[in-house]
Amino acid sequence: MEGPKKQGQEERPTRLRDDRGLDRQEGDGEDRPRRWRRPSRTQAFWLFFVLVMIFTAKFFGSKPSDPQLVSYKEYRQYLEQDRITEAVIVGEREFEGVLHDGTRFVVNLGPIDAATKREWEENGVNFRFEEEPFRLYNFLF
Repeated sequence: MEGPKKQGQEERPTRLRDDRGLDRQEGDGEDRPRRWRRPSRTQAFWLFFVLVMIFTAKFFGSKPSDPQLVSYKEYRQYLEQDRITEAVIVGEREFEGVLHDGTRFVVNLGPIDAATKREWEENGVNFRFEEEPFRLYNFLF
């Protein structure tokens, strides 16, 4: 038990916690939400981990020199003028080409059929197919 109270000393209300996690003072009928606490080590770890994963996905998802995106009309002009030396078809639709002067470009062709392949062969385009790379940020989001 507490000793005798000195004159002029206020009695501080005791803080209680109810089953909902709300703080309240003894004799105080109103509930107040809990105050903000510092994040625990577990929360800080997961926050740090998610930020590192986003940074990593962004870093590895980009190419060192992204090629120029061209329209289908420009692609047809390059092809008809025999300016395309080589190409890599990524996935089923993306054509990444290299011109004689070394300029790189990308065009979305849509589905590639046998007639398109034959046209590339006739124009002397050295082409190959590659699978679309796995992008980590697509998995995360």
